[in-house]
Amino acid sequence: MRLLDATGAVLIAILLACSSARAEDAHERALATAQVALDHRDYERAIGLYGGLLADPGLAADIQAYVHNCRGIAYNGEGRYALALEDFDAAIRLRPIYPEAFSNKGISHRALRQLDAALEDYSAALRLKPSFPEALANRGNVYRDRNDFGHALADFDAALALAPDYAEGYNDRGTLFELMKDFNRAAQDFTKALSIDPTYADAYFNRGSAYGNLRRMDDAIADFSAAIRIKADFPEAYFYRGNAHAAKHDFEAAIADYDFALRLKPDYAQAFYNRAFLQGLIARAGQARFGLP
Repeated sequence: MRLLDATGAVLIAILLACSSARAEDAHERALATAQVALDHRDYERAIGLYGGLLADPGLAADIQAYVHNCRGIAYNGEGRYALALEDFDAAIRLRPIYPEAFSNKGISHRALRQLDAALEDYSAALRLKPSFPEALANRGNVYRDRNDFGHALADFDAALALAPDYAEGYNDRGTLFELMKDFNRAAQDFTKALSIDPTYADAYFNRGSAYGNLRRMDDAIADFSAAIRIKADFPEAYFYRGNAHAAKHDFEAAIADYDFALRLKPDYAQAFYNRAFLQGLIARAGQARFGLP
């Protein structure tokens, strides 16, 4: 057997270190590429890239946990919640103290309407990381889904106390106030969300809904229009803008909005019904004008 002298041992150590560094560099590049895909909502590509990383037997356990969590986020983005849950569970097995994975798991369970499981997930995340505004707001959404408005409001208030510039938190609390029929406070929260993020289409839509309930139809139409400018494929914004036009007896504009809503969402039953109802009103008005039965 050939023995290595000190020089040979040092050389092998250097080669091993270089090999390890190259592997780490490759992992970092793959992670960066996958993150770009995830940020751009190219979920299928992100899933493939994260799967490639997980196929590497040399991937460190803490990186594996991170990759499972990220792939779970991508699966959530595609609506593949069962696969997302598998990834979040794998991440937690590898890194038991991982509040973000517990919180993301809650998103999957809520989407599946497994509200008890979602509450436990968010509560587990908060036990690990009490100052976690996103988990507080998400748990508040689950309480709101369960019509437990007191606990929901407490969680939203706590989230916003931790993160005063949390636009999504104001939007979420605003939706709670709207369910509570406190439309003025709802509009105030949506306005605060928009002051933080002027490109927040959902906040424009939600404020438009609050204004509609306050019978401020011009303001509602302006907000639904703003939502559509930001997110053109927003059938609900077209539908509710149509309702606001109808409330102002601008039936032609309302029908045009229902038409757009149906182009984007052909199975939108309420848009079919409202359009048909207004078309019937217009037809009957025309008949009456000409003295027809």
